[in-house]
Amino acid sequence: MTIGLTIKFLAGRYHATPWNHQVNEGVVEWPPSPWRILRGLVAVYYRLPDPPERSLLLGLLTQLAEVLPRYQLPPHTAAHTRHYMPIKDKTTRVIDTFYAVERSNCLKVWWPGVELSTPERELLAQLAEKLSYLGRAESWVEVESWVEVGVMDTPAEQPTTAPEQAELDPEPDKMPEQIKVLVPLSGEGLRGLQEALALLPRPKKGKKSWQAPGDLLEALSLDIGDLHAQGWNGIPGARWVSYWTIPPRVSKSSSPSNVSQFLPNVARFQLVAPVLPPLTQAISLGERLHRSLTTGSKSENYPDGLPLFSGRDEQGPLTGHQHAFCLPEDADGDGKIDHLLVWVRGGFSGEGVTTLGKVRKLRGRGGSELGVVLLTLGKVEQGGAEMFGGLCGRGRVWRSITPLVLPNHRKKRGKYSAEGQVKWLLEDMGFPCPQSVEIWPRSSRFGGERFYGSDFWLQRRNNHGARGVSYGLGVTIEFEQEVQGPIALGYGAHFGLGLFEVC
Repeated sequence: MTIGLTIKFLAGRYHATPWNHQVNEGVVEWPPSPWRILRGLVAVYYRLPDPPERSLLLGLLTQLAEVLPRYQLPPHTAAHTRHYMPIKDKTTRVIDTFYAVERSNCLKVWWPGVELSTPERELLAQLAEKLSYLGRAESWVEVESWVEVGVMDTPAEQPTTAPEQAELDPEPDKMPEQIKVLVPLSGEGLRGLQEALALLPRPKKGKKSWQAPGDLLEALSLDIGDLHAQGWNGIPGARWVSYWTIPPRVSKSSSPSNVSQFLPNVARFQLVAPVLPPLTQAISLGERLHRSLTTGSKSENYPDGLPLFSGRDEQGPLTGHQHAFCLPEDADGDGKIDHLLVWVRGGFSGEGVTTLGKVRKLRGRGGSELGVVLLTLGKVEQGGAEMFGGLCGRGRVWRSITPLVLPNHRKKRGKYSAEGQVKWLLEDMGFPCPQSVEIWPRSSRFGGERFYGSDFWLQRRNNHGARGVSYGLGVTIEFEQEVQGPIALGYGAHFGLGLFEVC
C-alpha cells in the first residue's frame, strides 16, 4: 500500500525556514520536510472539535515515520521581497524569501509500503483536508490524501526527490543534486535516543537536564522554546537524511512571458522628506525617479541604462510599454506624494532588482534632494493593494487620480474622440474593452477634490512624448469584470499622469 498527499499552494508561494537557518538568511526549506508535514498534521489534530483517541494518531504517525517518503516536485523558482519592519524599536530590513509555484501545479509526497488501517486512513484524510497552511502562515495550501493499494511506485508518480538508496530517472542534462531532509526518528531510533540520554550524568545544580520525548507524538508536539531552554542544538526525535533531487527543468524555448510569471514586477518606495511634494507635481517626481533608475543602471553593456528603465535598447525605443512605469502615489489622501511605485509588466531582471536596491535619493533642480526607502518588492498579481498600495487594487470601476492627457488631437466622435482614445489606450495596455467611459467636466477636481486639472504639471521636463492636447481630462472607466491595476494612460503615463484608482 502507498499512502500519499497532494499539496496545492493556493497563493502560488511556499514560505518555510529550515531548522538550521535564520529567517533573514534567505534560505527556503524545499521540499517540505516529512518532519514539517507531520507536525502540521499534529497541529490540526489538536484543533479538531472532536479528536479521536491519541493512540490512533500515534499509530498513524509511527507508521509514516518508519518509511522515507518520495516527492514529485512541481516547477518552481526562488523569489523574495524586501521590506522594513519595526523590531525592538528599530526599523529593520527583512528579506522574505520564498519559492514561487504555479497555482495549477501540485506537489506530491508519498510513503510506499505503509499499511494503514481503515480508521487511520480516515483520520489522515480528515487531517489533510483541514490543513490550511504549511510552513509559514502565509503559505496557504489545499491538501488531499490518497491511497494506492498493491503498488510501491506507480508509473504516473515517478519521484523527482527521493532518499539516497532510491533510484531516480533524471533527464540526460539534469544530474541529481544531494540535499539534507529533516525526518522523524523511527520507533527504534527514538528508543535509542531515550536509552542514550538515560546514561548521561546528572546535570549540575541549576541546570536543566535533557529530556527525551516519550513517543513520536510527544516529539512532534514539542515547543521550540522548550528545546532552547534545555540547550538542545538539534531536535530530539528528528534526524537528517541525505536525499537526491533532480533540479527543476527550464525549457530552452521558454518565451519571456512564461519566464516572467515568476519575476517580481513591482517595487514600492516610501518618500522621506521634511515637506512632501503635492500631487500636482506627479510627473516631475516620476521623471526624477526614472532618471535615478536609468543613471543607476548604466554599465559597459548598457551605456544608456537598462532598457527596462531607459525605454531604449540597441534597436531603438521599446514598444508595447515594456519599460518601467514610475508612478507617484498619495496613499493617505492628503494631497501630498508619500510613496512611489515602479512597475514593469514583464518583470524585473536580476540587474533591475539590484538597481532598485541602490536608489536612496531623488535629485532635482538646484541641488534639492528627496529621500526614498524601498519597502516591498514582488508580483502585483499576488500582493495587490494590501502589499503595494491602492494603485495596485482590483475592481470594475476606476476613476482618475491625475489628469489624462490625450496623445492625439481630440475630435467630437469616432476613434479620436476622448472616449475612443481612452478605449484605444486601454487596449494598447492589454486591458479589456470597457463597458462605459465617462469624461468629467473640465471644472472637476482631482486628488480627493483638492486640485483642478489645470493645477497639475502636464509637461515633461524636456517636452518629450507625443500629446494632442495641452490640458488634462478626468475619466471614470467601468469594466464588465474586475481588472488588476495599476492603470496609467496617455501622455506621461510612465511618469504619473493618467493614473487611476478603484472607486
